[in-house]
Amino acid sequence: MKECDTHKLANKGFVIGKPLNSGSFACVYTATFNGEPAAVKVIDLEKTSEDYRLKFLPRELYTMKKFKHPHLIKILDIFSIGNYVMVFMELADGGDFLDLLADVRALPEDKAKY
Repeated sequence: MKECDTHKLANKGFVIGKPLNSGSFACVYTATFNGEPAAVKVIDLEKTSEDYRLKFLPRELYTMKKFKHPHLIKILDIFSIGNYVMVFMELADGGDFLDLLADVRALPEDKAKY
């Protein structure tokens, strides 16, 4: 990402930090929004298929933005800069579900239902 792009984000209160996790075509970083902890999922559109870009990504972004619930991560904003889509969201700093399963191997039913 270009330096001028990071300045545009900073002018809106967003700053990208260190990497947290990565996948085939996206990386999740720590971030801040107006000084508060956040996370950002950066999707590299050059690494995605045309089918994903035209069909699945718009549906995923719409759904993420539309759903609002106390137990769902809040989406702060979504930006498209160059070949990247950036989804800024609340930071869930307790790790991901796969990390939890790696630690405990199985969840009892009363915990799994939540």
